[in-house]
Amino acid sequence: PARRALLALTKLRFISAETHPAEWQALLGSIDAIESRLNDLFLLLVIDREREVAWKQQATADGGGKFPTLLYKQTWSREATIALVYLRRRQLHAARDLLEVTMVDREEILEAIEHARPASATDHVGDRKRAEKAVDDLFSAGLLRGTKTAQRLRVARAIEPLVPLDALTALHQDIT
Repeated sequence: PARRALLALTKLRFISAETHPAEWQALLGSIDAIESRLNDLFLLLVIDREREVAWKQQATADGGGKFPTLLYKQTWSREATIALVYLRRRQLHAARDLLEVTMVDREEILEAIEHARPASATDHVGDRKRAEKAVDDLFSAGLLRGTKTAQRLRVARAIEPLVPLDALTALHQDIT
């Protein structure tokens, strides 16, 4: 089980008790061994126990040097970035209202993306396709839960530690 948890951590952006319960339990039972194996790959294990999510990040060398990297930076599309900002804000509002689960309609996300579209944009069909792809990308990344065809989706708790407030502020400034 610990090796499966390690494999899930190396292959996926994150694991959580919600998305990968068996791997999450194995991780909690084998933190030292998994940290050691990730360290062998110049990676650090980050665990948010409150939100029950874990991910890896690139280790940095003392003195500012660089280690070989296994990770690649995936940049989100403009539409996915807008959706991330929208979903993170929705999650903040749900937390303020003491809701444990943040639910969102697919159409709400698409409308938020459309609302941020520049007035000069004229390719409405292409814009809509890019927005739909952005929602699908967030679903594939595990940040939206449910079925791919569902109109009502659950925002994964993992979005909070993966998009912290300082990143949310920076993203919001980038898209406005």
